[in-house]
Amino acid sequence: IDEPVTVGVDIYQHPRTTMDPNAEFLTRRPLKVKMICELPLTALTDIIFVRHAQSVYGEDDRNRPLSEDGLKDRQIVLDVLKDRKIDAFLCSPYKRSIDTIKPASDYFGSEIICDERLRERKTGSFEADLLEKRWKDFSFAEDGGESLGEVQKRNMEAFTEILKTYKGKTIVVGTHGTALSTI
Repeated sequence: IDEPVTVGVDIYQHPRTTMDPNAEFLTRRPLKVKMICELPLTALTDIIFVRHAQSVYGEDDRNRPLSEDGLKDRQIVLDVLKDRKIDAFLCSPYKRSIDTIKPASDYFGSEIICDERLRERKTGSFEADLLEKRWKDFSFAEDGGESLGEVQKRNMEAFTEILKTYKGKTIVVGTHGTALSTI
């Protein structure tokens, strides 16, 4: 598709994750995007992205639990979703992402399908100056880390497959801030 397509994007912003004191919990904003896969637009798929709630930092990134605030915030996710028709829950295999959407998937009686391609970026060094360098150059990866381009590629491969599999459905995707920002 050569022309940009306007799609509706649901954006959930929790006050703890934004510096904007006037942030709304759920907004619908138009977004112009250029399609990177050729799928017919006859049956639109609604994807509701849920960035994991606040977690406890630690050495084991894959198994980090939610903080006390994060555990409470799962109810907000459920409250936002419970009046919608949700067909499927997909998620990063990381504990904090699974735990964030678990009450909602339980409410709907739906299992969470984990996809390794939706995981967070493999990090290397946490030096402050590398953050800016990563976002300026998507091919840059610090020693032992993964570039943002690699994250974007695997996430877009996953979403191309997800859009085909869940054509015309409404799905929830439990994800991470960096992974989501690359798509």
